Amino acid sequence: MCGHELAQIGGELRCAHCGRVIPMDGGIPRFVSSETHASFALEWKRFADVQLDSRNGTTESRDRLLAQSHLHPEDFADRRILEVGCGAGRFTEVLLAFGARVTAVDYSEAIEACAASNAAAITAGRLTVAQADVFALPFKDRAFDIVIGYGMLQHTGAPRRALARLWDKVVPGGALLVDRYQLDFRHFLPIKYALRPFTRTMQPEKLLGGVEKLCAALVPIERRLLRGAQSGGARRFIRYVLGRAPNSTYPLNLELRGLLARDVAFRWSVLDTFDQYSPRYDLPCTAAQWREQISALQEGQVEHIGSGGQGNVAVVRRLAGP
Repeated sequence: MCGHELAQIGGELRCAHCGRVIPMDGGIPRFVSSETHASFALEWKRFADVQLDSRNGTTESRDRLLAQSHLHPEDFADRRILEVGCGAGRFTEVLLAFGARVTAVDYSEAIEACAASNAAAITAGRLTVAQADVFALPFKDRAFDIVIGYGMLQHTGAPRRALARLWDKVVPGGALLVDRYQLDFRHFLPIKYALRPFTRTMQPEKLLGGVEKLCAALVPIERRLLRGAQSGGARRFIRYVLGRAPNSTYPLNLELRGLLARDVAFRWSVLDTFDQYSPRYDLPCTAAQWREQISALQEGQVEHIGSGGQGNVAVVRRLAGP
């Protein structure tokens, strides 16, 4: 807030200039404390292990990170990386495996799951975690070689302003890696957006219980329908139709391709389904809107923009200047 540095004194952070005190709980600085995104705290603490490559036996997180970033593992090595909206740390552990020095933040108490999953890296001084707000990130501008905002812009309530705050933290010559849900026919989920006006106001625990019952009823049927639709040809249409089901069928396809254990696939379906219905904000944008927003970043050179992962993706490099 005042632009000066914080020092850790005992179990809190203090600013010698303005006197502000930032509490620490469980070794994590808490710059915010709010129930606004309590659903994320619930889902990532309850399903902390589901999307971690090290726990589920896949390379889904690694593959998505590399595909969306258009970078190679060595491009992350020894880089100062800021990851905003880290959740349980699915990308955090991949970045650490690549040799990066990571600062991971989340608005919710999901940061506790990230810290627990990567405790060794915190002890080794390669990972710093904090509970913080994207609109008031407690870091100097232009301080990070790579800034990552995956799976979070659409949930901020003001995606364009959040994008600008991420961009502020990129050093000259550094890169911004971001994505946002895409608003088009291919990505649109009609049942999800029909139900969200009701589900997003529910108590998270109650909604999660309903989602678990929904998945328990639908997953066995979907599994049978999808079993014969893993090859190419016209049967792919079954996957497309079931992709618009009330619950997430993506992990079931991974299971049927032999990539995911059955119990993990079910829990992943519950996680993804809850993640569709629970967030307070869910604001996709069209490809044209995304292109306009990314192109408007000052001093930026767009290295890649298109569709992938959850929809719109982009890689922007800050010009190094004269």
